[in-house]
Amino acid sequence: QDGAMRKPGSSARGGGAGSSSLSVDGPKAAAMSALGTMTNTVQISSQRANDDIKHELMKEVRRFGRKYERIFILLEEVQGPLEVKKQFVEFTIKEAARFKRRDLIQHLEKLLEKIDSDHLVEDENIQNSKTCC
Repeated sequence: QDGAMRKPGSSARGGGAGSSSLSVDGPKAAAMSALGTMTNTVQISSQRANDDIKHELMKEVRRFGRKYERIFILLEEVQGPLEVKKQFVEFTIKEAARFKRRDLIQHLEKLLEKIDSDHLVEDENIQNSKTCC
């Protein structure tokens, strides 16, 4: 023997510790690592989707006319917590202000109020369910 300690499951041909497919902590640690990677991938993909939505929102606000349907559809597709959705609506309001789209701004402000009121109702329901039983 060459004096190197071999792990169970490592091949004699492979050249030692680096060739084992098992992690040092075992399969549980490998699964947790894979889960962490998957979570990061989901965050990256949702960030990329949100970036695409932001770009599309900018184009739609600049577009001539009063067809706002596409803007509101895009805002519904925003991924993430409520705070992120509110930021997107606020961003769109600022973008609409740049192009003096007053009617669009009014619609967006109503949407922002609706988001806030829905959030308050949801929080109230959670509080009531905790104290109920």
